[in-house]
Amino acid sequence: MWEQYGYNFAKVAPASASLLGAPLRAGQAVDDALTAKRQELEKMVARLATVPSHPALFLLRGVFSIPKLLYFLRTSPSSDSQELAA
Repeated sequence: MWEQYGYNFAKVAPASASLLGAPLRAGQAVDDALTAKRQELEKMVARLATVPSHPALFLLRGVFSIPKLLYFLRTSPSSDSQELAA
């Protein structure tokens, strides 16, 4: 339908669809996204260990992962996630 107007939208399976980084359906996509967020956060915490505590807290709280993680948890159907249960 949209191709005739010059729009080439990617076709994505509903199970792996996401909007602004948050999966739209519960299941493996939420677990995969949470695993990726956890790995990013672990890497960031290791790097922030070399920074004094107050600047590290400021950077972690306002700049790096925490706002993105909170957005993800608010907008994705993560109540059945196996990653959160572990």
